[in-house]
Amino acid sequence: LTYELSASSTSPEDELKYGLKLLELADRYKNIEYTIQANKRIGVAHRLRGNLGLALEFLFESANLALANEEFVLFLANIYAEISTCYTQNEDSENALLYGQKTISILRKSDNKKSLALNLLNFGYDHYVIGAYDSAIAYYNESDLLFREKNMAIGQAYILGNRALVFWKTGDIATAKRDLFSAI
Repeated sequence: LTYELSASSTSPEDELKYGLKLLELADRYKNIEYTIQANKRIGVAHRLRGNLGLALEFLFESANLALANEEFVLFLANIYAEISTCYTQNEDSENALLYGQKTISILRKSDNKKSLALNLLNFGYDHYVIGAYDSAIAYYNESDLLFREKNMAIGQAYILGNRALVFWKTGDIATAKRDLFSAI
């Protein structure tokens, strides 16, 4: 219940409060799964509060615990995605791409196509940020297929909007406008 409160909190302060409580309970009962999840929730809360250094400390602790316990390796996709987001926010594209790639590699081996689609979208954006427009479009296109398969209209709208940014940057203003209006 404490995990669910942290994960579904609408404010970073509540997410942090419940994440810290979860960590306390996980430590008391020696529950490694919830220790991993608590560190992740606390890291996310710190990221949302703008404290990226502290966020990364908790996220790396979570990742290290998951790596040390084979049964929790699939948690790594979510943890690596959060690490990538921290690096994106910190304008560290090299590390954002590194952890984005790790996320996608794990998700490609799973059957979670929704998470894969969302992370491909984010990975495409990280490529857009560094001006790797062909790569950005390739990841957006792959993500788009998954969003269509899962009938996720909001994901398709994000794809259209993000591709519009690429078209705008590459001088195809007409396509950028068309896609942006379609996204809206």
